Amino acid sequence: MSIALKLSNFNANISLADYGVLKMSNITILGIFLVGFFLSNIASVFYTGSNSFESITNIGSTISNYANYQEHFKSNVSEVTSFDRIPYVLIIIILKVLAFFSIFNFVYFNRIKYLLLAVPLIMINISRGTSIELFELMFSYFFLGFLSGRQIKIINIKFITVISIFILLFIYNIYVRTPEVFEIITKVCYTSDLCFVPENLLFKYLPFLSIILFYMSSYFSFGTYYIFEYVKALYHENNLHFLIFGSWDFESSSNVACKYIDCGVNWEPDMIYLIHNFGLILFILIFYLMIRAFKDLIKKSFKQKNNFYSFLFIYLSYYISLQMVSFPIGNLVISSTPNILIIIMLTSIYIHKNVTINKSKNRP
Repeated sequence: MSIALKLSNFNANISLADYGVLKMSNITILGIFLVGFFLSNIASVFYTGSNSFESITNIGSTISNYANYQEHFKSNVSEVTSFDRIPYVLIIIILKVLAFFSIFNFVYFNRIKYLLLAVPLIMINISRGTSIELFELMFSYFFLGFLSGRQIKIINIKFITVISIFILLFIYNIYVRTPEVFEIITKVCYTSDLCFVPENLLFKYLPFLSIILFYMSSYFSFGTYYIFEYVKALYHENNLHFLIFGSWDFESSSNVACKYIDCGVNWEPDMIYLIHNFGLILFILIFYLMIRAFKDLIKKSFKQKNNFYSFLFIYLSYYISLQMVSFPIGNLVISSTPNILIIIMLTSIYIHKNVTINKSKNRP
């Protein structure tokens, strides 16, 4: 069984091996991993108050890394100035780049040993007890598989192993944050409007899968619910014209929608924030420009004879894709300072490269 993931509008299935993608020796990979692990430990101590080893030992215990992270952040990190946070933000940037590079080599060239470079970022995920880093790694895996034009075999040891690791870490993060999730007897809710009902058929026959899907839906389905309720709220308040022209009040749409529904701690969809403030027309224009930029990046990435630029252009196209997914969900990209800084750096390199190319073409 397999899924053929190919792009049809442009030739993206050219092998990047033609451009001499950087290869590393085993010693180099091990050295980078050790440096990354050291940096991960520094960042873990800053953000959570616990080092990586303490976070690992908390696995299987009653100690919640997520609770420790939230408590430490509120009492310590929130008081640190933005300037003093710079070294730790840079560490996260380095770990994110290494992780994407590892998935890139794993997908395109089947270099399993490169996955070692993603471990430091996963350690940050374990230390903080969050799932956003896991989602980014999963998304990059499928994005690069789609982009490569190759087949991702579902019944495959490599695929099953990678997906299983991500799912187990995700389940662990859910458990330590809400241990009662696997002991559902009565109705459980992640808002007062969206609740788990034990009488559903899926829970009757596949209870474990049913529970996991329910808690994943708190990330991925609430946005759709929010969008419909936001439109209904505008109708009730006779402000449907906001959909077309925007309110231009530069405030969250939650000020409208959450008067009628319980939003809990769920995210506001990025697309609704844009539509609420600037209108549907501007949102459609932004979405169109992002698609154009994505296509241009992919075309140019496969034309580069310099592996450095090929990788960076693909990396930037990944963030464009992630933001498109974030539009109906929210906060997958713009809530992270490291993500924003990476996008700024990649965009600057892309613009500089284009300006350089245009100048060379115009020379007599």
